[in-house]
Amino acid sequence: MAKQTGPIRILPAIPERPERRACIRQACDLAVTCGSLSSPPSSFFPGRIQDLSTDGLGLLLDRRVELHTLSLHLQNAPGNFAVTKLARVKHTRSEGAVQWRLGAAFVKKLTNDELRWLLE
Repeated sequence: MAKQTGPIRILPAIPERPERRACIRQACDLAVTCGSLSSPPSSFFPGRIQDLSTDGLGLLLDRRVELHTLSLHLQNAPGNFAVTKLARVKHTRSEGAVQWRLGAAFVKKLTNDELRWLLE
């Protein structure tokens, strides 16, 4: 076994990627129902919104969704406000054996009031 000579070199931590979003996402845990534009509402499936902004959202689903446009039915926790929006899936990644994390951008942004009402 070779003997180490000289000082130990410590490498700097890898910096996190800088935030590129135009709007800051708000952490949340909201129910969402989503599906393809070509699918009937009866075939929509549930998911959870993990973060939300006027521009887009982060979703956690139990199935993989391809990069296309989804119809999303969002509802606030008390159940007194809901809105349906279209969103383009920008990226997907596996979150364990049976969950997928998606990043999506709204086709038409949420208004500030819609965002506030959803986060109530």
